[in-house]
Amino acid sequence: MAPENEHPNSHDHEHETPRDMWFVPSQLMLLVEFPAGVDDERASGWLNRALPNIVNGSGISPDYKVAEISIFNQDERAITFITLEHNHGAPPSDEIDAQIIALVNWINSHILPDGDGDTLQVWSFTENDITASILAAAPNWAFGGAPHQQSDGGPGGQPVPPNAFPTAQDYEFHLPAEIANLPEGNCGLPVDVVILDTAPPETAITNAKANYPKDTTKPFANPLLHAVLTQLTILRPPNLPVSLPPPPTATGSAYSAMLLPAYDMSDHGLFITSIIHSIAPNASLYLYETLNSHGVGSVATLIKGLEHVSKNLLSPAANVPRTLVINISQCIGFHKLVDLIEDANSLFALFKALNAGAFGLAQYVALLLKPLHDAIDAVKHSAPNAVKVVIIASAGNDGLPGARYPAAYQDVTAVGALDHSGQPAAYSNIPASGVMVFGGSTLPAPNQTMTDSDHGVLGVYIGKFPNAAANHTGFARWSGTSFAAAVMSGICASLAACDAPTAQADSAQGLVAAIKMALATSADGVKQGTLS
Repeated sequence: MAPENEHPNSHDHEHETPRDMWFVPSQLMLLVEFPAGVDDERASGWLNRALPNIVNGSGISPDYKVAEISIFNQDERAITFITLEHNHGAPPSDEIDAQIIALVNWINSHILPDGDGDTLQVWSFTENDITASILAAAPNWAFGGAPHQQSDGGPGGQPVPPNAFPTAQDYEFHLPAEIANLPEGNCGLPVDVVILDTAPPETAITNAKANYPKDTTKPFANPLLHAVLTQLTILRPPNLPVSLPPPPTATGSAYSAMLLPAYDMSDHGLFITSIIHSIAPNASLYLYETLNSHGVGSVATLIKGLEHVSKNLLSPAANVPRTLVINISQCIGFHKLVDLIEDANSLFALFKALNAGAFGLAQYVALLLKPLHDAIDAVKHSAPNAVKVVIIASAGNDGLPGARYPAAYQDVTAVGALDHSGQPAAYSNIPASGVMVFGGSTLPAPNQTMTDSDHGVLGVYIGKFPNAAANHTGFARWSGTSFAAAVMSGICASLAACDAPTAQADSAQGLVAAIKMALATSADGVKQGTLS
């Protein structure tokens, strides 16, 4: 059995305040427009000189330092995301977070119009011969592929061992005829799939390759694991310039409580990767570690991952005909920001009290989410003409209408989950304009947080199980919209490899539209093995 990091029991450390679920303590993010060609050093220098002017008159301490910078250079401008961190020198506190919210409001009050106009204004500064404009300020929203103890963004049910040792027939996906019949002619076009998620430690992968051999004549063979690793490139810090949240601690301050979901999530990204490979075995796979081992990240970590995609997989040198699929099986730490602002018992009531009432609640909510939206938009706009970019995201596991962000954006394909009977899974959010595919079943209440060991999605899992069950197979059954999103990503990658006008269309939107239409007219849906 492959080893996995030990994890503490999160039930001993419940969250003490709502803020732990929503944004990284003591951090905020600025969205800034620079002239094209700016680099990190020049952007940081501009900010350090401009920051005292930015907060002058706010009554809030300007004691902030630059934590991270992400830059997407476009034709005539550079969209820049700057994460600031308070130099408090002490554990995060409600007082500092209240200052963060007040500072975000104060900065945005210089961006939003004073009346009821719809046009957002910009706030420009010239420093060191560089003129840059602040487009928005926001907290560094927490993200997760984690269970509800942190961010409600992750699995609908915990991973469990399969009831029987899986065969190749068990993890094979069967696409409905309406999709399977779309490809025509050449199906060898290049497709890259980027998964922004967790990644297991290298030691765990090395041990798994030994414990679960490729040779099917040997005990505990797992040929799918070896096939996935053949196609997979893992990028993790420091090679991927992402500052992941620190690992959880057993002592449990308010900050560490935010980082303490119910179980280790290191295999979440690998499990997703195996689903995509099962459907699109020829796609090149890139697993970017943008969530820590317990499935926790932030807008900043997601943006850094997207920036790396933009600069390395979408550079002008990579302008060859192909499709890039980006799988985001993680969600922001709230279902509807409007609901949080309306909650008079939370710090987020300050948003409404200070600004939202004057400028319109919907408009202000859009501004607070603008850094996230513009980062996703920047990836698409930075793609060379020959490259089609499809972004797939999980809808979330609240069992509510509507998708979480980023799946809620119109230019992202939101994916909800169906159970093994083809009905909406009890845990799944229902996206208004997205798609629903197989994402695995959970057990009936009161055990609804556990995956059905017969009817969950089957994929590669090399660590320990949350219930301490032994892992003798290197497989698990797991359920959640995270895995439904992976199924959709796999379908997109499979069809994008084919030179078929019906399937690939003329754009990424055409590809997704063709799949949606095929699924909508299918009576069978997507199945896995003989059990789903």
